[in-house]
Amino acid sequence: MKFIIKICALALITISCQKGAVGDIGPAGAKGATGDRGANNTTAGPQGTKGAVGDAGATGSKGTTGTAGTDGVINLFITDWKKVVWQHLATSGSTNTFVGEISVPEITQAVIDRGFVRMYLRINGQNSGSDDLPEGVATIVSKGGTDYRMSNNGTSLGKISLIHSTTSTLTKETTVTNLNALSTEIRASIIIAK
Repeated sequence: MKFIIKICALALITISCQKGAVGDIGPAGAKGATGDRGANNTTAGPQGTKGAVGDAGATGSKGTTGTAGTDGVINLFITDWKKVVWQHLATSGSTNTFVGEISVPEITQAVIDRGFVRMYLRINGQNSGSDDLPEGVATIVSKGGTDYRMSNNGTSLGKISLIHSTTSTLTKETTVTNLNALSTEIRASIIIAK
C-alpha cells in the first residue's frame, strides 16, 4: 500500500512540474561603471621596446656624370693709377693726332686672348672726377680754356693708350707739353676668364 501511495505521489509531482509558457522579458539592468583608462589616457596599450637596427642596404650604383659647368673667372687685377705719357703720333692735313700710353704688364697674351679690360680716367688725381672710359668712347677734358678730346684707343700687349686729335694751330711740341701737364691718369680692371 505504501508503494502505491509513493507512485501516486510521484505521478502527481511529475504532472504538476510541467513547463509553462515563456513569460515577458524583464526590464534592462543599469549600465555598469566605465573601466579605468589605459596609459597616456588612451585605450592603446603601452609602447613596445625599440627594435634592433636593420642591416645596411647595398650600395647604390654610381650616378651619371653631370654636364660640365661654364668656365669661371680665375683672376682679377686692378692696377694702380698710372700717369699717361703723351707724344705726337701723326699729321693728316691740318689734323694732328697724339697718343698717350701707360705700361700695364698685367695685360698679357692671355688677357688679350680671353680677358676683359675696363679703363678709368682721372685728371690731376681727382678721384671724384674719374670716368669709366670704354674702348672707342671719348671724353672731353678742359683746361685753360682748351678742350682736349681723349678716346680710349684700346689695349695691346703690356699697354693701354689714349688718342687725342686736334686741328689747333699750336705746335706739336706745345700740345704734347699741354697734354702732359693735365696729369691724365689711367687705372685698369683686368679680368681673365678660363
